[in-house]
Amino acid sequence: MYNLRVTLQYILELTNPEINYLIIGSGLDDAFEERELILNEINRKNYKILNLNNSLDAIKKSRNIDYIFNFLKNLGYKVPSSMSYDKVKSKLNELSYPFVFK
Repeated sequence: MYNLRVTLQYILELTNPEINYLIIGSGLDDAFEERELILNEINRKNYKILNLNNSLDAIKKSRNIDYIFNFLKNLGYKVPSSMSYDKVKSKLNELSYPFVFK
C-alpha cells in the first residue's frame, strides 16, 4: 500500500543543494500538506532549487469543482447541472432518471 509519509521522508532525504529544479509528479497531486512540507524544507535549508510547479493555491482552486463550475458560469460558459456528493447523498429518494453520477 502506498504510504505518503514514507514517500515524503524519501523525497526530503533526496533534496540536495545541487538540484536545480523541482517538479512534483502526479503521486502528490492532492497532497497539499506534503507539498508544503517539501517546499518549506527546501527554503529552510536555503537551497536554490527553482520550483516549477503551480502554486499550492492554484492547485487547490483547480481541484475545487464547485469553484471551477462557478468560475465558468460567471464567464458565460454552459456548465452541466451538478452538485456535490454530500448534497446528493441527502436527496437519494428524490433523484429521477436519467442522471450521471461521476
